[in-house]
Amino acid sequence: MDVGTLRQALSVLLVFVLLGLALWKLRQPGSVFRPPWRQPGAKTRSIEAIERLALTPQHMLHLVRVEGRGLIVATHPHGCCFLESRALPLHSGDVPNERQGASL
Repeated sequence: MDVGTLRQALSVLLVFVLLGLALWKLRQPGSVFRPPWRQPGAKTRSIEAIERLALTPQHMLHLVRVEGRGLIVATHPHGCCFLESRALPLHSGDVPNERQGASL
Protein backbone atom coordinates (compact mmCIF):
# COMPACT_ATOMS: atom_id res chain seq x y z
CA MET A 1 0.00 0.00 0.00
CA ASP A 2 1.38 3.38 -0.90
CA VAL A 3 1.18 6.54 1.23
CA GLY A 4 -1.75 8.06 -0.72
CA THR A 5 -4.00 5.03 -0.23
CA LEU A 6 -3.10 4.79 3.46
CA ARG A 7 -3.87 8.48 3.94
CA GLN A 8 -7.29 8.12 2.26
CA ALA A 9 -8.16 5.06 4.37
CA LEU A 10 -7.21 6.90 7.58
CA SER A 11 -9.24 9.93 6.49
CA VAL A 12 -12.35 7.80 5.93
CA LEU A 13 -11.80 6.10 9.29
CA LEU A 14 -11.47 9.50 11.00
CA VAL A 15 -14.74 10.69 9.43
CA PHE A 16 -16.58 7.59 10.72
CA VAL A 17 -15.10 8.01 14.21
CA LEU A 18 -16.17 11.67 14.29
CA LEU A 19 -19.66 10.76 13.06
CA GLY A 20 -19.96 8.08 15.77
CA LEU A 21 -18.85 10.54 18.46
CA ALA A 22 -21.37 13.13 17.25
CA LEU A 23 -24.22 10.59 17.32
CA TRP A 24 -23.19 9.38 20.77
CA LYS A 25 -23.13 12.97 22.05
CA LEU A 26 -26.61 13.64 20.60
CA ARG A 27 -28.09 10.66 22.43
CA GLN A 28 -26.89 11.74 25.88
CA PRO A 29 -29.71 13.18 28.02
CA GLY A 30 -27.94 16.37 29.16
CA SER A 31 -26.41 17.14 25.79
CA VAL A 32 -26.12 20.69 24.52
CA PHE A 33 -26.53 19.30 21.04
CA ARG A 34 -30.20 18.41 20.85
CA PRO A 35 -31.98 17.58 17.62
CA PRO A 36 -35.19 19.54 17.02
CA TRP A 37 -37.38 16.45 17.39
CA ARG A 38 -36.04 15.84 20.95
CA GLN A 39 -36.78 19.17 22.58
CA PRO A 40 -37.10 19.19 26.37
CA GLY A 41 -40.67 19.38 27.52
CA ALA A 42 -41.91 17.87 24.28
CA LYS A 43 -44.58 15.26 24.79
CA THR A 44 -42.99 11.86 24.24
CA ARG A 45 -45.94 9.51 24.69
CA SER A 46 -49.67 9.98 24.69
CA ILE A 47 -50.36 6.38 25.75
CA GLU A 48 -48.41 4.29 28.26
CA ALA A 49 -48.99 0.84 29.79
CA ILE A 50 -48.36 1.31 33.51
CA GLU A 51 -49.25 -2.01 35.09
CA ARG A 52 -50.78 -5.39 34.30
CA LEU A 53 -52.35 -7.90 36.70
CA ALA A 54 -53.15 -11.49 35.71
CA LEU A 55 -56.38 -12.67 37.32
CA THR A 56 -56.41 -16.05 35.57
CA PRO A 57 -54.32 -17.33 32.66
CA GLN A 58 -56.86 -15.81 30.26
CA HIS A 59 -58.15 -12.78 32.22
CA MET A 60 -56.11 -9.65 32.95
CA LEU A 61 -56.49 -6.13 34.29
CA HIS A 62 -54.47 -3.38 32.60
CA LEU A 63 -53.74 0.10 33.97
CA VAL A 64 -53.08 2.39 31.00
CA ARG A 65 -52.33 6.13 30.98
CA VAL A 66 -53.86 8.02 28.04
CA GLU A 67 -53.07 11.73 27.98
CA GLY A 68 -52.98 12.06 31.78
CA ARG A 69 -55.98 9.82 32.48
CA GLY A 70 -55.69 6.37 34.01
CA LEU A 71 -57.84 3.72 32.38
CA ILE A 72 -58.52 0.29 33.82
CA VAL A 73 -59.25 -2.23 31.10
CA ALA A 74 -60.12 -5.91 31.60
CA THR A 75 -59.14 -8.34 28.85
CA HIS A 76 -60.56 -11.83 28.32
CA PRO A 77 -60.61 -14.40 25.51
CA HIS A 78 -63.68 -12.83 23.90
CA GLY A 79 -62.54 -9.21 23.98
CA CYS A 80 -62.01 -6.41 26.48
CA CYS A 81 -64.08 -4.22 28.81
CA PHE A 82 -63.46 -0.66 29.90
CA LEU A 83 -63.91 -0.47 33.68
CA GLU A 84 -62.89 2.96 34.97
CA SER A 85 -61.13 6.24 34.14
CA ARG A 86 -59.50 8.72 36.55
CA ALA A 87 -56.90 11.47 36.48
CA LEU A 88 -53.37 10.21 37.19
CA PRO A 89 -50.15 11.93 38.30
CA LEU A 90 -47.69 12.84 35.55
CA HIS A 91 -45.00 10.29 36.43
CA SER A 92 -45.60 6.55 36.60
CA GLY A 93 -43.61 6.43 39.88
CA ASP A 94 -46.27 8.66 41.47
CA VAL A 95 -49.10 6.17 40.98
CA PRO A 96 -50.61 5.48 44.41
CA ASN A 97 -50.37 1.92 45.66
CA GLU A 98 -52.40 -0.10 48.16
CA ARG A 99 -49.96 0.48 51.06
CA GLN A 100 -50.54 4.23 50.90
CA GLY A 101 -54.27 3.69 51.29
CA ALA A 102 -55.15 5.24 47.94
CA SER A 103 -56.89 3.51 45.09
CA LEU A 104 -57.37 4.29 41.44
